[in-house]
Amino acid sequence: VSHAKELNYVPRSFRSAYAKVKLTLTDTTDDATIIIPRGTAFTGTEGNRNFVFTTAENIQALNVSGTTFEANNVVIYEGDYIQDSFVVDGLSTKRYVASNKTIDTNSLKVTVIEDNGATVLSYEKTESLFGISASDQVYFIQAAENDSYEILFGDGIIGRKPKTNSIVLMEY
Repeated sequence: VSHAKELNYVPRSFRSAYAKVKLTLTDTTDDATIIIPRGTAFTGTEGNRNFVFTTAENIQALNVSGTTFEANNVVIYEGDYIQDSFVVDGLSTKRYVASNKTIDTNSLKVTVIEDNGATVLSYEKTESLFGISASDQVYFIQAAENDSYEILFGDGIIGRKPKTNSIVLMEY
């Protein structure tokens, strides 16, 4: 792991299988649309095996007739959503390590909640230090021990540093 860090090498993580599907729903609401929340799980069966697929984004299903709603070209990913949360203690030694070794780093979303919930910030993954200002909400990902991954934040000079007592949410 230490050699990988020196070389700025991040091992490839697991990748979730995905499918593009058409969803058809029945609901008695009079609304023109239904929102299917991010993280909604669907079960598929192949032979005698069950597979769980999850939505990665909010999906808008349109009312096509009466009680029937449809959403086309919906991308669903195999697996469950996992959320890790951490409290920022202000120490430079704080580590944010994903609890699941089978993380799909492509699906990782990092959110920082500050000021007792008054401020919610989305951080974006970056791989380069070039062009990053002190206020950019970015994170870096690197290999950690035991085949895990950890995220790093800026220091307030290169990239924004989360405030002390903030909550860091890693969803993947």
